[in-house]
Amino acid sequence: MKLPTHTAFLSREIRQTEEGFRFWESFLAKQNFKRLIELGTCPGFLSVYLYLYCIEKGKEFYTYDKQDCGSSPVKDLINFRKVFNQLDIKEYVYTIGGLIRAKGQTILFCDDGDKEWEINTFSEFLKSGDIILTHDWINEVNPLNIQEALIKYGLEDFDEDNDPSKTFIKVWMKK
Repeated sequence: MKLPTHTAFLSREIRQTEEGFRFWESFLAKQNFKRLIELGTCPGFLSVYLYLYCIEKGKEFYTYDKQDCGSSPVKDLINFRKVFNQLDIKEYVYTIGGLIRAKGQTILFCDDGDKEWEINTFSEFLKSGDIILTHDWINEVNPLNIQEALIKYGLEDFDEDNDPSKTFIKVWMKK
């Protein structure tokens, strides 16, 4: 499979294809979610976009990464540090799990360093109607390595408008 070409937002690189970036606007507009949780922030400009979307729609946003993603005039303007949590998610599974389990639909975006681990671990916390997505589908996520979690936690393919071969994003919903 051809590796994706990255695109930009506010003249800053985001590690999404052009189709992947456009996917978010269309996808989020169709959801009635309460919170969006992103695992894997850096360099942080997709996170800025997602945070701005959540601000505009009155939704909660949380993002996690071990690395400090730095500051920028836009990040400072929107108080990005308020939603950015610099920590090792493997040490905060139950804290993040508590957010996922909170009332209202959660969208969980797995885009940190070990996406298969993230799917296998955090799927346990999803409620009926919650959505989990992963980036770098096929390139970094082998379907065989997450199959057991998909079955065990009742995750079904979701969003028929998405083409993972172009967006490199795969979406499931908890039954």
